[in-house]
Amino acid sequence: MAEVFPRPGAEPPPGWQWVRLGKVAWRESVILKPSDQPDTVFRYLGMEHVAPGQWEEPYPVEKRGSEIKSQVVAFRPGLLLYGKLRPYLNKVVVPSFEGVASTEFVPIATREDVLSPRYLGAFLRSPGFVAYAARNITGSRQPRTRLEALWRTLIPLPPLAEQRRIVARLEAVQEKIRALKSAQAETDEELKRLKQAILEKAFKGEL
Repeated sequence: MAEVFPRPGAEPPPGWQWVRLGKVAWRESVILKPSDQPDTVFRYLGMEHVAPGQWEEPYPVEKRGSEIKSQVVAFRPGLLLYGKLRPYLNKVVVPSFEGVASTEFVPIATREDVLSPRYLGAFLRSPGFVAYAARNITGSRQPRTRLEALWRTLIPLPPLAEQRRIVARLEAVQEKIRALKSAQAETDEELKRLKQAILEKAFKGEL
């Protein structure tokens, strides 16, 4: 990812440009109080439902309004949810469904004629931006990204076709990483079983 996105201040590739995020995106916050609709079932996303650095879309939890005690933000497909709490945890979601989320998520709408939400999601997950967000925080015990710093972030903006190509490439890499992790977990489990079998034979004097 560090190779895909040019460093701030560097000359952008041909056809690319540097743009402040606030010029092509904005916060779309619709605040709801689910407890006012106690029998309504909401699809809810909390910060705890997204793993640090997670790329794949998380599964929402279905909750009745009476079960959600705090206010939430509504979201829809086409938005991006940026986790502002402890930004070093790198929690970004590009949802494909409607639902509600913790107010620790910032719902971001984009000018989709120039900026794809999926491309923006890839950029916000990049090591360079995560380091930038971690430097621009407010609060100490529960640090949060300063939103003015978020909106003044410089985005390296290629044409939409290039954005889609970059996202496809990065998602393919993430799929390979997931497959490797799964294979490694299976190998580790097999080694544990083998070790246990050897120990059992040793205790029985069968070796």
